[in-house]
Amino acid sequence: MELERLGRAPAIACTAVTPISEVAVLMDTHDVGSVVVVDEDGRLSGIVTDRDLVVRAMADGRDPSTAVSKVMTSDVLSLREDTPLFVAATEMATAGCRRMPVVDEQARVRGMITLDDLLTVFARQTEKLAEAVSSEMVSGARRRDDRAPRTEPRPDAEHTDVAQSAVRTLVRRAPVAVDPQTKLRTVAELLAEEAIGAVVVRREHPGGAPHRYTIGIVSERDVTHAVARAMDPDTTPAVDVMTAELAHADPSDTVLRAAARMMANEVRHLPVIEGEELVGVISERDVLRVLVQALHEQSEV
Repeated sequence: MELERLGRAPAIACTAVTPISEVAVLMDTHDVGSVVVVDEDGRLSGIVTDRDLVVRAMADGRDPSTAVSKVMTSDVLSLREDTPLFVAATEMATAGCRRMPVVDEQARVRGMITLDDLLTVFARQTEKLAEAVSSEMVSGARRRDDRAPRTEPRPDAEHTDVAQSAVRTLVRRAPVAVDPQTKLRTVAELLAEEAIGAVVVRREHPGGAPHRYTIGIVSERDVTHAVARAMDPDTTPAVDVMTAELAHADPSDTVLRAAARMMANEVRHLPVIEGEELVGVISERDVLRVLVQALHEQSEV
């Protein structure tokens, strides 16, 4: 499949002189994580993401009236409309990008491809591959039943793709957590310093239990929403902007199950919780990397 056949959303655009406060409103209104910056002819000249607003604007203490040209990325990676989907996913995973503009031959912006788009497509394709492998294993076992007694085959590393591996394999680092009253600018500084996309909000356990429990998560998108609403980052606590209806994964969940949960809840990060213990946080980038690897391995079989 090529990008021009994928039902991608149109790119939301602004000019280089647009204030970052207005860019935040655009992101909030259209529920997107990036805005492309174009010239008078509609050609791509930059991109600003929700992470740029966190790291280069709020964490750096810039005024909301600052022109977006001061915080945007000018050296933009883009994709042509005829780029194969698998190639696009590989380039995005290699570059560590969550979204890329799609342009025509004149560098005019035609749309935006995001990890959300790719996650949806690859999760479905990988799930079909996993079902096909499982079906073939069962069929093969039935064909051999008359020749020799044997137990029902059990999926293992030799017969299933990496998308069936456990979520715990994606957890690379200890989670970063904040108290409910931690101020938003401090959250933005943590996101910048730790090079992460979300922090978990935890509070003391009722009844004086020795451990804390998770009550929400604050992502770059949540920070962008706060900027769009002109909330003061120096007085606004994390609890006022966090996402409280928390979707999470168990360490034993498969990567495919985690992908399905992300899509169902329209989130980009999942806390990994075992019992009441916070094990880590995985991102859609982590999940997509595994799904791309699974499809690549299946294509070589």
